[in-house]
Amino acid sequence: MHTTVIRLIPTRSLADDLYFVPQQHLPKVVSMIVDHAACPELAMAAGTLLKQAITVAWARRPDGLLGLKLTEFHDTVGYFHYCDLFHAALHHDGDLREVDHMADLVGAALAGTSHLHR
Repeated sequence: MHTTVIRLIPTRSLADDLYFVPQQHLPKVVSMIVDHAACPELAMAAGTLLKQAITVAWARRPDGLLGLKLTEFHDTVGYFHYCDLFHAALHHDGDLREVDHMADLVGAALAGTSHLHR
């Protein structure tokens, strides 16, 4: 009996599909996606929801963070809180109608970041 093994060579890596995830958070985000059995569309929708929520939170940022440009604000949130916020975005199914609620979560997360209040 002869068995043929077919190996599929992916044209893109999962990291390419999750380009929006800060590199240091990629393993945990992948684990969340697997644990939630999230399809690629849901993962992208959650990432989009989070990106929009961070932008809304930047517009509402407190006086102490007014000096941060939008990209700096995105980078700061991503560095400190991406995993927790992405998890929340997954639970909201990436629904953009939840952007205000997610922006509130971003603001609350930053308010609790002691590194930003020195």
